[in-house]
Amino acid sequence: MITINGLSGDYYYVNNPIYLEFIPTDNYFIQIFIEDNKMAEIEILEGKESYLEISNYIKPFLGIPDYNNVDEGMRKLNIEVRKRKNKDSPTYTREFFTKYFLRGGYFTGINNTTSDGEILKESNSVPLWEGYPQFFSKINGNTISRDFFIPENYREDMRVRTCNPIYFLFLNSKGAFEGFLFDSYKIEFKSGKSEDAGHKPDVSGQFLDFNSIGGDVSCDITASVRVDKRHYRMMRALAISPIVYVFQIDKIIDNNPNIPNMPWTKIKNNGNNFEIESGEDVQDITFNFEANFTEQTNFKW
Repeated sequence: MITINGLSGDYYYVNNPIYLEFIPTDNYFIQIFIEDNKMAEIEILEGKESYLEISNYIKPFLGIPDYNNVDEGMRKLNIEVRKRKNKDSPTYTREFFTKYFLRGGYFTGINNTTSDGEILKESNSVPLWEGYPQFFSKINGNTISRDFFIPENYREDMRVRTCNPIYFLFLNSKGAFEGFLFDSYKIEFKSGKSEDAGHKPDVSGQFLDFNSIGGDVSCDITASVRVDKRHYRMMRALAISPIVYVFQIDKIIDNNPNIPNMPWTKIKNNGNNFEIESGEDVQDITFNFEANFTEQTNFKW
């Protein structure tokens, strides 16, 4: 006999470790299948507790969420555990676990779960700025749904404090999207060092000409904001978020009427830090991102 523990709950967060615990009374050879795909094998000895961490086996079966399809990051999966007395045995018994998993997690812990109906937000309230869209999502059975009506007890109406703010949308640590308005920004266009493609002597002019194929071009976005302690968890989530969007970047960078309206543009998180200092109830935050810049002026092919 073998007892398997670790999946007694539901709605597991895959950004934290998920361990299966095996407590055997005999030797066993175990195979793990997810959606009929064999993912792992483990030999277990009689009387010896064994553990297998499965979150990395689950992640490939989850989609990559975006602002239109946040529920891509949650899926119901069938996990099958096949148990043999030894590796070469033709017969086996099976145990099944059917659970929901989603792309999210907590700061610490293992086998972390949430629940149906859970509101997927970082702070106690949801900050709202007039003129900027806000995302308010919760688990609704087999999906993550976005609600356009935010209950009064969750709303926090914020004031737009500057004339030129910048608004970010990001995948938070709970597996849904939230937005935050930064007070100011700086857009920096950078070109790499031009590459030398060879020299060409101009004998009659008595000088040495050269050819350049140019360098790579990039666009960095630096944004700053002063935040209160109640929003620190949102800042931490944004600092480590793998999916970040900026609102109406066409109006910020170019304001060119020939550019089609782009409400959300995905940008790269360049690696940001968020520090918590003892006794500080307000902090000035600066984050850096890189725009997915497609204009390149070099002559490479």
